[in-house]
Amino acid sequence: MREIKFRAWDKLLCEMFEIEWFSKTELTGSKVGILDMYRLAYSDIHLMQYTGLSDKNGVEIYEWDILRWVHSNNEVSFYNNKFVILSEVGGIKIKLHDKGYFEDSEVIGNIYENKELLKENKCITK
Repeated sequence: MREIKFRAWDKLLCEMFEIEWFSKTELTGSKVGILDMYRLAYSDIHLMQYTGLSDKNGVEIYEWDILRWVHSNNEVSFYNNKFVILSEVGGIKIKLHDKGYFEDSEVIGNIYENKELLKENKCITK
């Protein structure tokens, strides 16, 4: 069973937060690497779920991370009840879901802080 955890992109402060606690209307989080706690409304964030997988360097992979895989940058998404790598090979959009694809990749950023890394990839969804 995979570990269930989340992080969030604060749309107002343009910062990533680790999620500590949830309720129906808000959540509490802390800036990545900082212990100060913040209350956040769901309308002010983009929530990202941990996939339960790590890249080839042991870095945890979250939804909307950007992965370097086979000489291209690709994003991680949740599609059809599973996490997938959205990629484009030979002009064809594909969704890779085998655990090996994730483990052979490298997290190089996420779509909120590093959107420019996806400019070469036509599979941008956000």
